[in-house]
Amino acid sequence: MIALLQARSGSAPIDADHIRRTCAQALWEPALPNGEERAHLVGCLRGQTQLLMPEIQQLLPRMQGEHQRTAQHVIASANRALAIDIVTARQADALHDLATACRALLVLHEFPSPLKAPQTPVPVRPD
Repeated sequence: MIALLQARSGSAPIDADHIRRTCAQALWEPALPNGEERAHLVGCLRGQTQLLMPEIQQLLPRMQGEHQRTAQHVIASANRALAIDIVTARQADALHDLATACRALLVLHEFPSPLKAPQTPVPVRPD
C-alpha cells in the first residue's frame, strides 16, 4: 500500500512510504553508499525535504506551543542540512543530518498536532 499524503494544491503528492524508506536507508543501513548511489540518495533526500518544507511552513502559524517551536527548529535544521554539498562531503554526519531533518518534517506533516483555525483576513472598510 502506498501512502500518498495530501499536499498543497499545485504541489506534488507526498509519498510518505518512499520518504520513510529513503530516510531509513540513510539513517540505519550499516554502510552508506558511495559514488552514484550516494548522489542518488542525496538527491532523493533533498527533493523530499524541499517538498515537505513548504507544507510545514504553511502549517507553522497554526501550530501551537512546543509543537510550533519544534517545527521551527526542524525547519532551521533542514535549511542548514540543505546548505551543505553532501555528495562531496566525506563525513556521514552531513547525510545523516539531512535524513534526520527530512524524517522529522514527515512526522510533522503526518501529525501536525491540534491546529488553530486558519486566520481569515478582516475586510477593511473604506472611510
